[in-house]
Amino acid sequence: MSLQVELITPEAVVWSDNPDQVILPGKTGNLGILQDHASLVTVLDVGVVKKRINKKWVPLILFDGFAQVWDNKLIIVVSALEEVSSDLTIQEARENASIAREKLDSLKPSTKKSKELDAAVFDFKLAKARVNALKVLASN
Repeated sequence: MSLQVELITPEAVVWSDNPDQVILPGKTGNLGILQDHASLVTVLDVGVVKKRINKKWVPLILFDGFAQVWDNKLIIVVSALEEVSSDLTIQEARENASIAREKLDSLKPSTKKSKELDAAVFDFKLAKARVNALKVLASN
């Protein structure tokens, strides 16, 4: 039996297929999921989920969510996702990540701006995810 994957948003089932491998952006780091993986439930962070089919990686940018693995099934539920933009270059994505990092660094000393800080952290993680997703596409 192969690994069955479903990636679900509030709007639709985005992926429903049988990849060779999936890499998830966990809160504590990336998680690799292969066939016969042990059962688990994990919280996902903003980052890149990748599936490998026929030796090619397909990335998507997740905003957050959770995943459950059991009996060769992987269900990924996310609040939102973003496809990799063909209009964005790796250089532009890196520049955007640098700008997001500078904004984040400027807010860190202030603990009174928690909502603004949370938004800056999210923006930085999203900018890094865009860079990483573009790198995945470039490596195929």
